[in-house]
Amino acid sequence: MNIAAALDVLKPIAWIALVSLVALASRAIGNDGLLLGGLWLALAIAAGSWALKQPWIVNTGRPIERRIGIALSVALIPVLTYTVALVSGIVLERLSSERYATARAAFIADPAGFPFIKRFAFEHYGAHVVLSSATSGWNTNTITLPHSIPALMYVGPGYCDLVLNPTNVLKGFTGRDARPWIKGVMVHELAHCLDVSRDMPSFTGRSIGTRSLAPGEAIKTATLEKHLEAGSRLPTQIWREALADSFAVGFWRMTEPAADQLVADLQTKRAGGDAAHSTNCWIEQAAKAPLPGSMPELLPWADAIREAAICTL
Repeated sequence: MNIAAALDVLKPIAWIALVSLVALASRAIGNDGLLLGGLWLALAIAAGSWALKQPWIVNTGRPIERRIGIALSVALIPVLTYTVALVSGIVLERLSSERYATARAAFIADPAGFPFIKRFAFEHYGAHVVLSSATSGWNTNTITLPHSIPALMYVGPGYCDLVLNPTNVLKGFTGRDARPWIKGVMVHELAHCLDVSRDMPSFTGRSIGTRSLAPGEAIKTATLEKHLEAGSRLPTQIWREALADSFAVGFWRMTEPAADQLVADLQTKRAGGDAAHSTNCWIEQAAKAPLPGSMPELLPWADAIREAAICTL
């Protein structure tokens, strides 16, 4: 392939990339005038280059008409591109957020959905669980950005804040009954909140704990800031996932006839290569360990498995 042919292939790809960047900048990246200005300049240059090759502009008989044609292309093509990208982004955002709000309402109305985890958490652990607002949940759960995740539970001041969309949670799930799987995901997220909340200082001045930190990280943590930093590092991520997965496995074994299959499905999912969720060693221990006598004992049971298992962080 000669240079001219290569350029013919690369030009439309470059234009697609440029328009894509404009679309992202117009909806996903806010208040960055330098970036937006650079994209507009690139669009203007691309528009001028395109205009110079159009026969209906270049071959016009009068120089003034050629200049007007090029000037209009340079001025209008960036405006049109940005407008189309902006409007398309707004329309897609509205459609997506409305779909999320509908799914959220159905999740609230389903007795096996949010009402289950709210009741379960309070009855057995005295924990208050709330469901994130439609706006906050959509922002966290739907937009595919680095911190987007199918389900999570924040630790609030005295409560656990759940974000969950059943449709996203069930992506890749191949089992026959989705309800126990979704319950297991909710219980898993509750375990995260219970785990971390034990370490957090309250407004009454309780000292910072280190139970939710990997042992190697706990010895280096003296302040809340260092605790939060340690929570983002891989050993602590695995440490926390180990407890949450053990907790979910114990819950399934205590409540579901098909617990063995659910545990196998979880092991398959954890074998997918996500380093922060490499918990199959702990899952195997939780699948074999004698079960606790009651649900309130499930958290210390999962603690014991996490601490006693000879697994690699």
